[in-house]
Amino acid sequence: MMPKSVLFNANVAVKASQTDPLFLSLQQALAGRYSLDRELGRGGNGVVYLAREVRLDRQVAIKVLPPDLAADPQTRERFLREARTSARLAHPHIIPIYAVDVVEDHVFYAMGFVDGESLAQRVAVRGPLAPREGARLLREVAWALAHAHAQGVVHRDIKPDNILIEIDSGRAIVADFGIAAAVGARSDGVIGTPAFMSPEQVLGGELDARSDLYALGATAYFAFTARPPFEGSDLEVLSRHIAEPAPSMAAVGLPMPRYLVQVVAQCLAKARVDRPRDAHQVAELLGKVLAERRELPAVLRAFVKRDSRTNGMGTVGVLLAACVPMWATASALGIWSIAVGYVFIVMAAVVFVIRNALRLLGDGFKHVDVVSAFEAELVMLREERRLRPRPALARLQRVSAASLRIIAGASLTTALAIAIGPEGFVSDAVYALMGVLFVLALFAQLGWVAARLGQSEDTQFWRSLWSGRVGAWSFDIARRLRGAAPVSLSMTHRATELSLSLASESLFTSLPADVRRSLRDVPEVLQCLQEGASRLRDRGKRLDELLMSSMSGDDVADIVAEQEHVARQLEETVGALERMRLDLLRLHANVATIEGVTTSLRGATELHRHIQRHLEATREVEDVFETAQAGEVNAPLDEGCTERRRVD
Repeated sequence: MMPKSVLFNANVAVKASQTDPLFLSLQQALAGRYSLDRELGRGGNGVVYLAREVRLDRQVAIKVLPPDLAADPQTRERFLREARTSARLAHPHIIPIYAVDVVEDHVFYAMGFVDGESLAQRVAVRGPLAPREGARLLREVAWALAHAHAQGVVHRDIKPDNILIEIDSGRAIVADFGIAAAVGARSDGVIGTPAFMSPEQVLGGELDARSDLYALGATAYFAFTARPPFEGSDLEVLSRHIAEPAPSMAAVGLPMPRYLVQVVAQCLAKARVDRPRDAHQVAELLGKVLAERRELPAVLRAFVKRDSRTNGMGTVGVLLAACVPMWATASALGIWSIAVGYVFIVMAAVVFVIRNALRLLGDGFKHVDVVSAFEAELVMLREERRLRPRPALARLQRVSAASLRIIAGASLTTALAIAIGPEGFVSDAVYALMGVLFVLALFAQLGWVAARLGQSEDTQFWRSLWSGRVGAWSFDIARRLRGAAPVSLSMTHRATELSLSLASESLFTSLPADVRRSLRDVPEVLQCLQEGASRLRDRGKRLDELLMSSMSGDDVADIVAEQEHVARQLEETVGALERMRLDLLRLHANVATIEGVTTSLRGATELHRHIQRHLEATREVEDVFETAQAGEVNAPLDEGCTERRRVD
């Protein structure tokens, strides 16, 4: 049941609107056609009431021009003209306008009623949007703008208050085309909301679709940071829209996918030619952000969250468990025997990583799966961990880290004194000191771990471990240990090249031993093609990111040409994998020969070498790209693949 205080406040609001002179006169004029309920809001260009259309028995929102404005013929005509322009728009993400009319000096239009909240209200109540939710809502707004622009209509007032979020469906709906204008029209004075206006709109220049894209970029900035790009008085904000580049969302400090930051930055470009060409392109770019967020399969999700790590309390537990036997060994055999204990710990770590790699291989996953899983997990963690920092935990982590450094220094000094000290120097007091230092180190590490886990999971460290040389090395050893053991093809979201490679490996391992010996190079060629395709795909993504930040027309042309070439190479590489899978299937069906498969192997190897030669030939261009992207663009294909044996 609704609390009495809420009911009382709602009743007061309804009674207040129903005693408003405009409400009473409008209701009298529309009696029998619309039944007004209450006021929903008001602004400089109209008042909106919730009403029910009698004939169709549906809720509508009625926007009426205030009497003082309706008395001006020019304002009255402009209101009607803009309402009729908006009524031409029919799109799932645009509020429909049902009627535009004048009744007894009341100028109004009736539109669909959205039961929900505005984007501004959503951010005010819940804080900045998560990247995935925000990208979805903004893509829907971009779709709506693309439809309006195709009809020759510019909204001119895109802002968080004019983006409604429906409760039932969660979809974004663009509202209030009340100041919309035709494409190519010039602003009649400064019309719009200062915090979200494009530079050309501020200057009263000619408007086109890209003016709305600037406002959409400013709205996106607000959605992800809870503040507009520029703040201050209206005059200060307007001048900054003209003269200052918009700050990057990355500077706010919230975790945000780099690609999404670049999309928003491009929309906020001062020059229209530097913005996306149209709203369709913005929707496409935001769609790429969403496409990166695929759900991890259960096996990989468990691995990145739990099975891949011994950090936190697990590490402390291991050290505590190792403490007693190491202390006993040191007491019996001498202080140097502790080194033997550390060797055993390292060996246990090696067994741990190889055992995990063996299990993942058995489930049908490869090293590239693990890399992608950690990347996806990091993005999700950044969204989930967008909490305010906890100063006490941060201080505890700093104190614990400093204590560990001091204890390490004291331990090293004691160990050196034992090593170079005179005979008989080692006494019970020295052992007691070492024991105290060891216990203090454990407590300091426990404090550091507690502070670290209280702030965020240490996924970044384990991503670096498993995605780097250690992870690749463990999978390489595990692959040799497994030999020709069959692979389970787990249900998972994976790239086409990985699925084809796994399927082909499974087919190869099920061939007779003598056939496998004749085609012994198949696994290496499959791995080389799969890795090459994966890196080409990553290269394409990085080129997309670079394209977002490139302003020069020549640079854009070079990047687009490189994108097309990379796309063709990717298609050819995946096609080679597909042909090899079909050849292996034909071998199983006894409709192909070993010589035919060998020919396919030669062709696949030559294709890979051709890709490598192209990458070497364009290395100079890549260096330019890397300079523009601060060293984060276009890593070449795995050099190890160039050393694959020539297929006989």
